[in-house]
Parts: sequence; C-alpha cells; structure tokens
Amino acid sequence: MEKWRQFKGVFAGCLATVIIFSFLFQDIDAKKFLPILLNVNFQLFLVTVGWSLFINIIVGVYMSQGILRMLGLNLPFREVLLLRVGSSPVGAAFPFKIGEISRPAYLNRIHDLPYNKGITYLILDWGGKTIALFLILYIGILLYPLKLNFFEAMTALSAALIVLVMTVLFFCRKKTLGDERVYSKENVKNKIEKAIYDFISNFQKLSPEEAFFILGFSSIKIFGELLSFFLLAEALGLSIPPQAMFYFFPMINIIARLPVGIQGLGPREAAVVVFFIGFAEKIKLLNWGILYSLVEYVLPLLPGFVLLPLFLKKYLTLSSKHNFLDRYSPLSE
Repeated sequence: MEKWRQFKGVFAGCLATVIIFSFLFQDIDAKKFLPILLNVNFQLFLVTVGWSLFINIIVGVYMSQGILRMLGLNLPFREVLLLRVGSSPVGAAFPFKIGEISRPAYLNRIHDLPYNKGITYLILDWGGKTIALFLILYIGILLYPLKLNFFEAMTALSAALIVLVMTVLFFCRKKTLGDERVYSKENVKNKIEKAIYDFISNFQKLSPEEAFFILGFSSIKIFGELLSFFLLAEALGLSIPPQAMFYFFPMINIIARLPVGIQGLGPREAAVVVFFIGFAEKIKLLNWGILYSLVEYVLPLLPGFVLLPLFLKKYLTLSSKHNFLDRYSPLSE
C-alpha cells in the first residue's frame, strides 16, 4: 500500500497519456499510420536526433554549470553532466516535475549546496526557458501575418529576441538586484523567515549579466527545439508555413508543460493536431507530434539511463544519519 502511494503519480501520468492517445487514434487507420512513420526521410531524421542530443545534453549541461556557478558552486563539466543527465530519468518518471527534486537533494548531499539554492537552480533553469517561450510567442504573433520562408523568419525572430534581451539589459544599467533587498538580515527572527530570506536573496544577488546568460542559453535551447520541430516536418514532407510554426510552437510547449501525462506525452501530440489541422491531415500531424516527442523528450533520456546507476550509487552510498526531510529541508538549517 505504501509503495502504491509513492508511485501513484507515475501511474496517473501514464494513464492520462494512454487516455489522450486513445482519443487521438480513434479515427486513425493503423495501416496508413505506420507507412507514413516508416517512410520518413531517415537521413534528416538522424540529423535531427544528433542536433537534439547536442542541444539537450551539451548546451543543457553548460547552462546548468553556469547557473550553479552563479549560486556559488563551481563544478566540472563531467559532474554537471552526471547531475543533469543522470537524474533525467528520475525527473521524467514523475508528473508535476516532482522528480526534479532529486537534483537539489544530490547537490545538497554530495556538494553541501543549501537546499534553497538547489531549488533556485531549478527555478532559474525552467524559468529561463519559459520566458524564452513567451518571448518567441510574442514575436511569433508579430510575424504571423508575414509570408516568410523559414530562414527569413528565423533571422527576424533572432534579431527581435536579441533586441528585447539587450533592452532589458540596458534598463538594468548593470546594477545588481542584491543592493535592494526585500528582507533585512537584521529583521530575520525565526527559521521560516530565514528560509524566505535566503531563498529571495539567491535571486536578488543575480547581476544583469547573469540574467542575460540564463535567458541567452534558454533561448538557444528553445531555438534548438524549434529547429528540430521544423526538420521533422521536412522529414515527413509536411508543408507548414514557417510563421505558423513560430506562432503555435510556443503554445504547444506551454501546453505540454501542464502536469498531465509523462514528459508531456499526449498533450503535446494533441496540441500539434489541434493547432495545425488546417495545414495537413490529422494522421500526418499525429506522426509529426510523436516524432517530435520521441526526438526531443524520449531519446535524450537514453544517455540518462546509462548514467542513472552511477548517479544513484554516488548518492546512495554516502552515509546519511539524518531523516531525509530533516537533512534537506531549508527550515532545518
């Protein structure tokens, strides 16, 4: 019974994915579906897979390494690779991003990073990508009425995004946010206030240059996913206007971030079908959505399964004389 309570979130996520796919496949002929999937341009598919692995692993690790350095923890690339990639299967297994808590726990136990800083690392990582998505959505709205090819639209999007980021950096005027604190250290009276103070201070200490770094790397990662999205459409022979991709791609990713299904499987494919139904047949759009999820969110987990045993071994072999909540709660510091 206790084990069921621990893993009921995983089962609920899997069930939601199965239900959504059952609705999507209601009027789909399997005899037509598989040939479309198997007739994909294999060379272009392999290029997309390689590009996705580079963006998700190499770029993702460098971004994590930079964020951790901002929080006062300077780790080598190999250790950050183990942290980010080795923990990815754990993060993917649970809905609501609960599995991501394994990273702050690992950083706390192995490297003595305060738990509030570990949570800050997660927020900066995911928050930067979410802001980049909304920026692309805003620019996509401006580009949607224009008839541009993919590279013209990508150039316009890149230029607009750089202008927006530089504008934010200019108004910051190189003034660190840590100079104006919400809480005064002298007014902290108890553990709860101390936890709140420490948590907010992590954000206040970020300089504009560091915020620019996070937003820049987040934008590179989102651009990488957008390029994979486009390449997979080309591999399937779909003729989707680039401005439509720029407009709907952020919406699809935002919907996929909802706590439904595992790794966004189900909601992502449903969103692809709903938003692009005016441009192609449902059966082809469903193939597109499945390939996109496979390339961007399933295949990048494979290196994680290779590193997962080392990640768990390193974490679990350290002796722990304290209860998990007592050791890792910021209120216990």
